[in-house]
Amino acid sequence: MPDDWQPACLCAAASSPPTSTGCNDVLPHGPSPTIRLVHALARQLSAVVGELPVCSEEFRRLWARHHMALRIGGQTLLDHARAGETELDHEKLAIAGTDGQVRGDSSPPRAAARPRRRTSPEVTRWQPPIRATIRPSPLAPLGSGAAGPTDCVRPVPFRSGAWSGVMAAQTVVHKGRTLAWEGFCTGPELLSHAELDGLSRRLLGIGLAAAEVAAEKELRPSGVPRGAVPAIVLGTASTLKGCFEADVAKLARGASPDDFPAYSEARSVYLAAPGDLVVGRGEAWRQAVAASEAVPVEVDEPRYYYLTHALLTLAASEPSDRPAPPLALLIRQLRDVPATVVRLFAMDAEARLLLLWLKRAAGLDVLGVDANGPEVAEGWNRKTTLYPTPEAARTLGGPVSPGEPGALLDAEFALTPFHAEFGVVLPRLPGYSISRAGADETSMSRQVREAAGLLVERYGLELGCFKPAEALTGDRIRTAVPLADADTLDALARQAMESEEDYVLEAHTHYLRHRVPGYEFILAPSVHVAAGGLAEGGTVQITRGSVWEGSVYVDEGTCARFGITPEQFRTAREGMAGLYEAFRGAGRDLGFVKGGVDFAIARLGGRFGSTPVVAMQDLNLSSNGAEYVRALLAEARERAGRRDGVYASTKVVRPAADTDLKRLEDGVQRRSSLGWARAITAVPGRWGLIGVASSCPREAAVEVLELEERLHREGMLRTSLRDESVLGEGEPVFPG
Repeated sequence: MPDDWQPACLCAAASSPPTSTGCNDVLPHGPSPTIRLVHALARQLSAVVGELPVCSEEFRRLWARHHMALRIGGQTLLDHARAGETELDHEKLAIAGTDGQVRGDSSPPRAAARPRRRTSPEVTRWQPPIRATIRPSPLAPLGSGAAGPTDCVRPVPFRSGAWSGVMAAQTVVHKGRTLAWEGFCTGPELLSHAELDGLSRRLLGIGLAAAEVAAEKELRPSGVPRGAVPAIVLGTASTLKGCFEADVAKLARGASPDDFPAYSEARSVYLAAPGDLVVGRGEAWRQAVAASEAVPVEVDEPRYYYLTHALLTLAASEPSDRPAPPLALLIRQLRDVPATVVRLFAMDAEARLLLLWLKRAAGLDVLGVDANGPEVAEGWNRKTTLYPTPEAARTLGGPVSPGEPGALLDAEFALTPFHAEFGVVLPRLPGYSISRAGADETSMSRQVREAAGLLVERYGLELGCFKPAEALTGDRIRTAVPLADADTLDALARQAMESEEDYVLEAHTHYLRHRVPGYEFILAPSVHVAAGGLAEGGTVQITRGSVWEGSVYVDEGTCARFGITPEQFRTAREGMAGLYEAFRGAGRDLGFVKGGVDFAIARLGGRFGSTPVVAMQDLNLSSNGAEYVRALLAEARERAGRRDGVYASTKVVRPAADTDLKRLEDGVQRRSSLGWARAITAVPGRWGLIGVASSCPREAAVEVLELEERLHREGMLRTSLRDESVLGEGEPVFPG
C-alpha cells in the first residue's frame, strides 16, 4: 500500500459533499498518485452507474426504488505491512445542519460487555442515498464582457483550476453596491453573452444567432402527458424570467433571497414519472429524488447560478467523444430511446444551446421538448402584448362613447400587438403598456401619466394596478394606485426606470371573494394548456397579497363552491381556448404546449358600474404552479382508482431552517383529517410545497390550510396564512 494511503482516503471521503474540503486542501502540494487513482475509480464507477439504468430495465426499476439503509457502524480488519493486523470499530455520525456531511470515528474494539455508543437525537438525521457524481474541471474563459445588468465579482478565479469542493465567500455588484452572496445553495457565476456565443461555436460550430435558427428545425415542442413516454426532467431556473436579477434585487433590499435554482430544481422532481431521468443539484434536490421513483442525474457543479450554465460548462470541459458521466447518461438515454422528451421550465437561449448539443451528440434528427416554441415563450409571454400604448390608444378615430366600455375595450384591443398578429379579440382589463426602451425618467413619467389619464377619461376609473410585463413573482405589483395622484405616478415611473422593465398600468380589480374557515379567496381562476391541449377544469388560486401561494383544482360542476358561476367559469375557459387557437391558426403552429392564464372575476367601478367582469389579467405561458396540483390530482386519482369525485389542493409553505423534506414528510403523515396529504418538496429556510386530496375541492382547500397551520405551530414552518405570527427574516415570494 502506498505511503500516502491515509491522506488519500481522507481526501476521497471528503470529496463528496459540495461543502467539504477538497484534495488540494488536504495535500497542499497537489493530489498524489493514490488520490488520482481514487478519483479515476470514482469516475469509472459513476460511468457504470450512469449506464446501468439505460442498459437494464430491471436495474432501472430497482434503482428507482431506493431500498437502501445507511450503514452507520461496524468492524474493519486492517492488514498493514508494518503495523500488522488491526481490528477497528467504526461509526459514522451525521452532522446536523450540513449538506450531507458525516463524521467518521474509528477506535479499538470495545469490551464485549460495553454497550456501543448511539448517536444522539441531534445527530441522527436522515441521509440521502449515495449517488455517483462528477466534479468537472471548469471551462477556460471564452470571452469578456458584462454578464448582464448585474455583474458578479469573482474573488476566486474559478476558471483557472479544478473545482475543489469548497465555495469561497462571494459577492455580487448591484448598481454600484457590493452585496454578500449569502443564503443560496448555488454560487453567482453566470455565463455572459460572449461566453455563450463562444460555447455555441465550440460545441456546435455555429454562433448563438445561427443556433436559434437551427433550434426551430431540430427542437420540436412536444406536449405529451406525464409517463406517456420516457422523459428527462431539467428543472433549471430560466433567464427568461430574470431569476438571478430578482434574487439580487432581494439582496439589495436587505431581504432573504428566494434562491430560485434550489427550489426550481427540487420541485421539478415531482413532475417526473417513475424511471424518468431527473437532472439537478443540491441536498433539497437529492431528498426529492430519494422520495421519488425517478433516476437521478446529479451535476456536482454548484458555482453556477443556472443549471444550464453548469451543464454547458461541463459539456465543454471534456472531449466530445468522452462526455462527463451526467451528460453521457443523457446522451445514452436519447440515443437508445429517441422518443424521449425533455421537460423544462422554459426554452431560453441557454437551454436551446444545451439541447441542440445533446440532440446532435445522440445522433437524432429531432428532439422533442415539453416547452413552448420560441415565439410563444419569448415573443408573446408578456402582458404588454395584450395592451395598446397610450400613444396608439389616442389614435382611435371618431368619438369615444363613454356609455359602452365593452365596445371601447374591443376597439382598443384592435390596436394591440396580439390583435395585429392574430386578428383575435380576447377578454382583458382596460389598460395600457408602458415601454422602458429608450425612455428617460421624463418620458417614462409622461407615459405613466398618459395611461392614467386615459383610464380616468375613457372608463371613469379612480384606481389602477401597475404590473411588470414579465413578472417572475407578484412582489413588484402595485395595486390601488390613485390615478389622479401625480406624485404616485411619478414614483411608479422611477420604479420602472430602476428595474429596467416594461410595465402595464391597468384597471384596479375589486375581486369577488369567497370565504372558507380561516381564509378568504379572491376569485382569480386560472385555465391551462397542458400536454399540448386545453387542460380539463381549472384552478382557484391561493394568494398572499398579489403573490401566488397555491392552487385548488375545480371544474364546472364544483366551481360554485368557491362562488364562481358556471357561466363565469365557461367564459374563462373560452378565453383560454381563443388564445390557444390563435397560436395554432392560419395554417401555422407556434408550439403552445403548456402554460396558463389568470383571470379576474371582479368589479371595476367607473363606467362598468357594479357588474362583475371576467377578464384576462396575467399570462404565464411556460411551466407554472398548476402543473403540481394536476400532478397531485393524477396521483390521488390513481390511489383512489377513479377519476370522478377526486380533487386536490397545493400550498406553498415556508420551512424553518431545519425543516428538510424528510422532516416535512414526517409532519404531514401525522395529520388527522380525512383526506390524503403529500409533502412534495422542501428547501430548508426557503420554500416548500405540500398538497391534500379530497372528495371536494373546498374540503381540499380547507384541509391544506389547516395542515399548514398545524405544521407552523409545531415549529416546522416559519409562518402560515391562518396564523398572524411570522418567524424568521423577510417574506419570500414565489412564482406560479
